[in-house]
Amino acid sequence: MFRSEIVNYKFITMKIYLKYFLCVPLWLTFNFSFACTIFTSSSGDAVFVGNNEDICTANSVIHIFPPGKDSFGRILWGFKAAGNYQGGMNEYGLFFDGAGTPPVKMTQPDLPAFKGDFVFGEALKKCKTVEEAINLVKKYRMPYLQFSHLLLADATGDAAIVEWGNDKLNFIRKDGRNYLIATNFNITESADPGK
Repeated sequence: MFRSEIVNYKFITMKIYLKYFLCVPLWLTFNFSFACTIFTSSSGDAVFVGNNEDICTANSVIHIFPPGKDSFGRILWGFKAAGNYQGGMNEYGLFFDGAGTPPVKMTQPDLPAFKGDFVFGEALKKCKTVEEAINLVKKYRMPYLQFSHLLLADATGDAAIVEWGNDKLNFIRKDGRNYLIATNFNITESADPGK
């Protein structure tokens, strides 16, 4: 072999090892990290919502509830257990979906527990707008907000993230933006444990 062929061979071998060195950690991260994303965006009279669920299970179901005498028609997605709703939308365009977050300190407020499956499911049953839903849900204890938050959006383009942070209930609004995004991070509580 000539010297140039040896150098080329070593260079090609080094490039292959470098690719494996870079690709294996990315592959491991891809396989073992899960993330929820929930968003809403509005422009003019168009409102969009979207979400993905990070839980892989064969127990996923869609619950369809037609309108009733005292309830709006709605569709909810979740799991086979009754009342285990991950998200949904009603006939008036009120939408919610939740994402898990790192746990935060929660002192339970002096509010009653909701008597039913899930207060956000009840919001889809009885409310048309984000404001109506906020006025309903803030009347009840929501202990699951210690490790999750929920995004509400409606057909008018209004939206809010409902979460517990800094030991109180928070409603994060769009504040002039035309979008709102929730992922697996608590927005009102610092990631720095020293704060």
